Amino acid sequence: MTVYCVTHTRYEGEKLTHLRIGRVNTTKPAWDGPMRDVPVLEVVDLITTGDDVYISQVVEALRPPGAKLEVLSHADGVEYLREVDGPVPGRGLKDLPSF
Repeated sequence: MTVYCVTHTRYEGEKLTHLRIGRVNTTKPAWDGPMRDVPVLEVVDLITTGDDVYISQVVEALRPPGAKLEVLSHADGVEYLREVDGPVPGRGLKDLPSF
């Protein structure tokens, strides 16, 4: 299992389209490679194949990690991301800086 953190988001209107993510070295903790801008579906794939993805409000420190993300499906089958325990005011996906 690999751990990733999301630091930035991109929306088109109300639709989340891209995320800036980085792989985390969990033994330090520190970034384990460069940040990447990826489509939401790539993050959905990471989670559904067993990787953990968290929100990170602070790019430099990685501590404390924010909410863990999960994949849910609308009734029409469209998959989307949300915080496992629901959004924490001021610390959710919509609160991250945009790119």
